[in-house]
Amino acid sequence: MTVVRGISIVALSLFGAVAGAQQKIAFVDSRIIVERAPGAIAAQAALKKEGDELQARVQTWQDSLKAMVDAYEKAKATLPPATRTTREKAIQDKQADYAKRAEELDQQMQVRQQELSQPVMAQIREMLEEVRVEGGYTAILDVAASGVIVAMDKNLDLTEKVIGRLKPLPVAAKSDTSKAAGAKPAPAGLTKKPPTQ
Repeated sequence: MTVVRGISIVALSLFGAVAGAQQKIAFVDSRIIVERAPGAIAAQAALKKEGDELQARVQTWQDSLKAMVDAYEKAKATLPPATRTTREKAIQDKQADYAKRAEELDQQMQVRQQELSQPVMAQIREMLEEVRVEGGYTAILDVAASGVIVAMDKNLDLTEKVIGRLKPLPVAAKSDTSKAAGAKPAPAGLTKKPPTQ
């Protein structure tokens, strides 16, 4: 909801700056704009797909850890104390490693969400300004965030107009997540030299 708040702050600051002048004010509902923006829909779909892939990776780690713990629990009674201690330490190390990897993946998803939403939000801000200038509006308020407006002429609702001007945006390709996810880099190999003539 930071997106909605950002749009609202811009609209309200414009409103405060022109409070004494002749005003032509309209409004939008930024929640609807963000939900229905063509780029936002594609970005959310890409984010969900990538999130599902990462969740599958985390599930594999959890399954591996569970198998390790289950095998230890079955053999625990028959193991000598030194072996028990060694296996318990291995389990704890694996838990810590997986927790660290999961946290890194979570951070990657936050960065990715920002990467995907930034172009959409930039386009929304651009369209809001374009509509404001064309219509000669002093300010465009956001009813989604302000909550102060109790009644307003529906003809001043520019939500659909802004949505109608938004264009589908290409979804940015995802960056390589293997390094932060704990994968080891491939060893450097020999490269073939081009044939000499």
